[in-house]
Amino acid sequence: IKRMPLPNDFGKTKNTKHNMKNEKYELVRNILGEDFISPEDVMHSCKEITYSNEQLAHFSKTVPTQEILQWCRDNNFILIAGPNRPISLIEVREINNKYFRRKEKAWYTNQKFSNEENVEPKWYMIRKYAAPYSTFKNWKEQELLISNDKFVPNAPEFAWAITIYRDLRGAYFFNEISIRTSSLDNDKDNVAIGLFNKEGLIVAGVRNYCRSKTLGIAIGKTA
Repeated sequence: IKRMPLPNDFGKTKNTKHNMKNEKYELVRNILGEDFISPEDVMHSCKEITYSNEQLAHFSKTVPTQEILQWCRDNNFILIAGPNRPISLIEVREINNKYFRRKEKAWYTNQKFSNEENVEPKWYMIRKYAAPYSTFKNWKEQELLISNDKFVPNAPEFAWAITIYRDLRGAYFFNEISIRTSSLDNDKDNVAIGLFNKEGLIVAGVRNYCRSKTLGIAIGKTA
């Protein structure tokens, strides 16, 4: 996969107070490299997103421990900052419209999950690949793979992570596979996101009894 270089001004803010605090991010970058996306990186990607000084300070104070960061590196997890406010899947699509296959009208536009569930202003640790051994399984079988210190991201959390990563790093995750999220469509089936390529990602409702070699489950780690 071809990746984009890191811009020279990543990790900097206009406020010198936060420049000093964000020196803490150097440790994170040394461990995770391009798999770390800070609030400053997010602002570089999304001109609509601006964090307050208080939010920047909170992100700086709540960086995961070195032990957790090393675990993320060894298990293919990225660390990414959420937006400056809770936003829905529809808002994620508005911000990163060019990375969605359906730019406007889509089957999920008026679904409850896409308007009421949110990605929050906090750190997210999300795996770059499907949970291990999660293909060829239905939803109930996939759920059993998620241990107590893990969680299944919802649709806006997952879409936020992979579209921001694509914009900043140039990599398409899940270009040959769809990933079940914790979000439920109106039929109470889990929503899958994936098949993410230059035409954009697909958001699909998949019956929970379905099994496929191209259908896994998303996984995140709790702090």
